[in-house]
Amino acid sequence: MAREYHWVMTVQWPNPGGGGFGLGTAEGVMTVSGDLTRQGAFQALRKSTAKELNAPEGAQVVFFSIERETQL
Repeated sequence: MAREYHWVMTVQWPNPGGGGFGLGTAEGVMTVSGDLTRQGAFQALRKSTAKELNAPEGAQVVFFSIERETQL
């Protein structure tokens, strides 16, 4: 049975040439089926967030939240 999770991730990375830092936040809903772990979700989202924000793959995560998507 598939489950949906809302997630938010903020990453930071040094700008090339030493000109300060880049910082960006991405969010979305992840549909999970099977036995994906929280760590597996974190690793997948870290990679996709870096790509979305044009950050290096090794960007440092400064905030991460993932929670079951529910009706308010």
